[in-house]
Amino acid sequence: MPRPHRRRVAVAAAEAGEHLRGTHEKPGSVLIMSHGEVHDTRRYWVVFGALAALTVLTVGVSYLHLPMGMAIAVALVIASVKGGLVAAYFMHLVSERTIIFLILGITAIVSLGFLVPIFDVATHVHVP
Repeated sequence: MPRPHRRRVAVAAAEAGEHLRGTHEKPGSVLIMSHGEVHDTRRYWVVFGALAALTVLTVGVSYLHLPMGMAIAVALVIASVKGGLVAAYFMHLVSERTIIFLILGITAIVSLGFLVPIFDVATHVHVP
C-alpha cells in the first residue's frame, strides 16, 4: 500500500508533467517540494538575478559619494526591496492571505518612521 505522502508527490509530479506538455518549459524547470507543492524554478532564477542586480546597484551607489543621510536612505530602500523579494518568493509569502500583507505593511510603515531621525541628523550636523 503506497504511503499518502508519496502519493501526493506523485500526483503533483503528474500535474507538473501535464502542465509542461502544453508549454515551452523544460522538464527540469519545475521543483516539486516534499509537501506536494509544485514551483517553477525559472521564477527563482529571475528573483536571484534581481537580487544580484540590486547588490551591484548598492555597490554602484556607494561610489556616488552621496551625503551620509541620503546614502543611508538609498541603501535602506535597496535593502528593503531585496528583503521584500526574498520574503515574497523564497519564503512563499506571495501566495499568503491578505492579513500577512497587512502586517507586513504596518511593519514597513513603522520601519520608514525610523528614517526620519536619519534625515534630521544628516541635515543639521554642523562640523566646527
